[in-house]
Amino acid sequence: MVNPGRGFLFLQGMATRFFERLGQALIERGHAVYRVNFNGGDRAFWRLPGAVDFCGRPEEWPEFLDRLIVERAISDIILFGDCRPLHREAVRVASVTIWGWIVRIAPLGSKAGCQRFEVGGKGVCSRWGKNVSWVDCRQSISDDR
Repeated sequence: MVNPGRGFLFLQGMATRFFERLGQALIERGHAVYRVNFNGGDRAFWRLPGAVDFCGRPEEWPEFLDRLIVERAISDIILFGDCRPLHREAVRVASVTIWGWIVRIAPLGSKAGCQRFEVGGKGVCSRWGKNVSWVDCRQSISDDR
């Protein structure tokens, strides 16, 4: 049974299966998971259900995203970096009730191959605020099973 209070929307990720594995872990914990594909690379690294292709023009993205947030009851957006034009617009469209999870490559000194999750995002482009916390990934999703 899907938890009606949490719906995770994944936007452009890394050229790995990390977002797919994270999505599967969220599904196994009872959450709804969705993905927006912007190109063939996005489709290649996501084999879970719940994906939708965005084939419109950049100026159509805000309305498309807003409709998707409402229709799928999105509570959290997960994206790789917050400076890509489509991600900046996603941050702008998302209301204050949407949690933003910005994924970045781990900083120097962190475990190799891990990503850093910034709750709310604190990158130079983030509009979710600068006073946020972050979680440094210390084990892979597959190790959590």
